[in-house]
Amino acid sequence: MFTPSLLPAKEDLSSYGVDKISCLGDFYGKPAEVEFDGITYSSTPLLNKDDLISEWAIFKRALLQERDEIMKSKSLEKAPEFQEVLEELKRSAAYNGIFSEMFKLIDIMLSIPVGTATAERSFSEMKLIKTRL
Repeated sequence: MFTPSLLPAKEDLSSYGVDKISCLGDFYGKPAEVEFDGITYSSTPLLNKDDLISEWAIFKRALLQERDEIMKSKSLEKAPEFQEVLEELKRSAAYNGIFSEMFKLIDIMLSIPVGTATAERSFSEMKLIKTRL
């Protein structure tokens, strides 16, 4: 969804990714609740779903525009990586402060591990240490 090379043409952008952003807004836009010793604790939502969906409508167009500008300025044949486009968007004064919910979502997504290898290695190492003791 955020991959610049997979963005559709400008004419087809209107419905692109709306269902996925809405799903992410549902998940991260509601407070988490935990019950402990009969008491329910609730956290504040990480995102505002309505703002996220509104920002997505503008963000995908900005992403497409920034991708095209990078490709033109660097004479690239292939679309740049998302990280490069995102850095340019963050630097741009035109978009400063507009995409607060989108940047929160991207930060969340970048901090979630894609696989479980790191956790598995940690447990394997712990098992080795416990065996030696």
